[in-house]
Amino acid sequence: MKKVMFLLLGLALMLPGTIRAHNDDQRDHDDQRDHDRDRDERGARGDEHHEHNVRTPVRLVGVIPVPGNPVTSADIAWTDPATERYYFADRSNFGVDIIDAEDDVFVGRVTGMAGPNPSGGGTATTNGPGPNGVLVTPNRNLWAGDGNSMVRIADVDPNSASYLSIIGSASTSIPDCDSATAHYCGRADELGYDPRHKLILIANNAPLSVNAPHAPIAPYATFISAVPPYSVLSHISFPNAGGLEQPLWDAEIGRFLLTVPGKIVTGPVGPPVVNQPHCPVHAVRPGGGLQEDHAVVDNAIGSGHAGRRCRS
Repeated sequence: MKKVMFLLLGLALMLPGTIRAHNDDQRDHDDQRDHDRDRDERGARGDEHHEHNVRTPVRLVGVIPVPGNPVTSADIAWTDPATERYYFADRSNFGVDIIDAEDDVFVGRVTGMAGPNPSGGGTATTNGPGPNGVLVTPNRNLWAGDGNSMVRIADVDPNSASYLSIIGSASTSIPDCDSATAHYCGRADELGYDPRHKLILIANNAPLSVNAPHAPIAPYATFISAVPPYSVLSHISFPNAGGLEQPLWDAEIGRFLLTVPGKIVTGPVGPPVVNQPHCPVHAVRPGGGLQEDHAVVDNAIGSGHAGRRCRS
């Protein structure tokens, strides 16, 4: 009887441990199974993405016929999500083409711009090509940088009597690169729009001195009122810059962000180095004052003065 009791007691002590060991083994097995399943699913997803990429490479899906000359010279394109129109700077046809991005058809053209003119010749027709940068404001005015430092404003409202017509122009030229008889400021190029203050900021990226031998001078940007009569308000110069690129209005900080490339110079010894500016992106404030940012440009509208500093 005692042997039976000891045997039952031993079984009672051993059985929980055996069950726990079995449960632990089962959990380990389940964990390994889940891990393997996750790995297989990730692999399957990777294979699926790979197969998707193989099955759907980048390819031509259609052609939108554009009337007129073959397009051999062009620049910026811009899409208006509100009207689903695509605006394309078509120098070969001396204007801005308008494409219906929903139905993929050509719907019209704003004409009367410079076309594929050369730069650096000192005359109105050798002072840069156009159109260049392009955008459309909410009131359906198209703004385009043009040759000879001109900015064109056109009506692109289909319901307007002046649809597709140029309704205004502004010159971004300055005395350092332009006179009554010599025109070396080059094209008015890329531009941005500030809807809060209704301002356009547009760049002259490669002006030349009006004086012989017409060496490059500092690129500059121009503020223009987007309200008729489209007055030029001020200019900002960027000494030692290698050009200017697309301005972008940042509504959150109330600034234009403007890319300012450096300039590559070669000394007598050593590799090329990047000359100033040290800050490749500048924040341009329409109303004046300095802002703590990576780089800051202070513009007092109408004064033509700008200050700049970079954070260390």
